[in-house]
Amino acid sequence: MRRKKYEFRIDDINTKDNQFGIQFKSSVKIVTTGEYRFYLSSDDGSKLYIDGELVVDNDGGHGTIERMGSIYLEEGMHPITVDYHNQAGGAWLDAFYKGPGTPKQIIPANLLFLD
Repeated sequence: MRRKKYEFRIDDINTKDNQFGIQFKSSVKIVTTGEYRFYLSSDDGSKLYIDGELVVDNDGGHGTIERMGSIYLEEGMHPITVDYHNQAGGAWLDAFYKGPGTPKQIIPANLLFLD
């Protein structure tokens, strides 16, 4: 099975200044077992799920704010989903993570895979 790398981005969506919703589905490669923190910075609402579990809830209509959640992950591939919606006005979405030996950073494209 060949996997393709990508990242969570909304800047290429042609209708980003209008109301819209989008769902990103991928797998995230976890290199070291341990406790991970995931962060969503968004304008407006966003949610992040790993292995089907809601980890970050930054839902609602609001300006750019950041929310965080933690989850213990074993080494290996884990399904990750990011739901995002923009109600009007500005649009923004960033997805970060922090884990054992890894400082807080945008989830790297080389760790995100599509089947």
